[in-house]
Amino acid sequence: ICRTTWAELGAEVDMESRGRILVDAANQKSPLVRYNREEAEDPGAASLPLPLSLVSSAAVESLVAMKEMIDRKPVNARFDFTKGRVVEERSGRALAVYATLDRLDAALASGATSVEMAVRVVPAKVVHADLSGIEVGEIAGFYETPYSRQKKDEDRTHNVRLGASLLDGQVLLPGKTFSFNEAVGDRVEARGFRFAPIIAGGTLVEGMGGGTCQVASTLHSAAFFAGLVIEERQPHSRPSSYIKMGLDATVVYPAIDLKLRNPFEYPVVIHYTVENGIARAELRAKERPFTITLLRKVIGSTPFPVRTVDDPHLARG
Repeated sequence: ICRTTWAELGAEVDMESRGRILVDAANQKSPLVRYNREEAEDPGAASLPLPLSLVSSAAVESLVAMKEMIDRKPVNARFDFTKGRVVEERSGRALAVYATLDRLDAALASGATSVEMAVRVVPAKVVHADLSGIEVGEIAGFYETPYSRQKKDEDRTHNVRLGASLLDGQVLLPGKTFSFNEAVGDRVEARGFRFAPIIAGGTLVEGMGGGTCQVASTLHSAAFFAGLVIEERQPHSRPSSYIKMGLDATVVYPAIDLKLRNPFEYPVVIHYTVENGIARAELRAKERPFTITLLRKVIGSTPFPVRTVDDPHLARG
C-alpha cells in the first residue's frame, strides 16, 4: 500500500474549466443556473465541485518514484551446492506506469480515494522445471585468481565475496545467453557493495563495487576453458595483477557487460567459491566436452611515454 495525496500525484484545478463554470454561474439563462433554480435543495446557493485534472508529467514522475519501491526483480531457479538440490524460482513484479495513470484519471473523475495500481508479473527466465534431472558432477572448466587477505583490502575482498555469492548456483540453459550484469545487479551500497579501488581511464581510483571485475574475469576465464561462447567481453585499459593478459573482463553496470552463451544440449551451472586467498569459478555440467589450451605470444611492446613538465613553484635547480 502506498499512501500519498492527489497534489503529490500532480492533480490541480483546471483553471480553464473553472473559468467557464464561473461564467455560466453569472448567466441567468445558463443550464447551470436553471438547474440550480429548479432542482437544487437550496436555490439560493450553488455547490460546485472543483474541476480537477492530472498533470501527466508530474503524475508520471510520482509513479516512477513509486515504481522504484514496488518493482522487484525475478529470481531464477538455481542450484544450491551446499544442499545439493535446485532452489525454486521467484517471480518478480513491475508497476505499469501508464496503465496506472489511466486508473488515476478515472479515480480523480469519480472522486475515489483509493486506486488499485496496475502491476504486472515478471516471470523468471530459469524455472524449476527446466532443471529437472540436472547433472553437475563434472567440471567442464575452471579458473582461479588470487585476492588479498590484508586488512587494508577488506572492502575489495568483501565485494569479491558478494559478487561470487550472487553467481554461485546460476544456471546457463542450453542455447541461452547469460548476462553478468543481470545476474549480479547494480553495484550499489544498498545492495551491500563497498567502495574499493577500480581501474578507470587507465588509473586506479576509488569506486563502488571495486573487485567485481575480478569476479567477472575469473568467470570469463572459466567459461573460456569450458568451451562456452563469449558473446560479449571487454578487457581493462591496463593489465590486472590477478590474471593473465587476454583473460580479464571489465564490467560496469549497466553499460559494460560480460555475456556467455551455452552451446551445449544440457545446462551448465556456475559454482563460485572465495576462500583461503583464492577466487575459483567452476562451470559444472554432466560432462567435459573439450580440453582447451590457451597459447599466448607477446609480439611487441610499447614503452610508456616520458613527459617533462616544469613546475614554476620549485626552486631553480
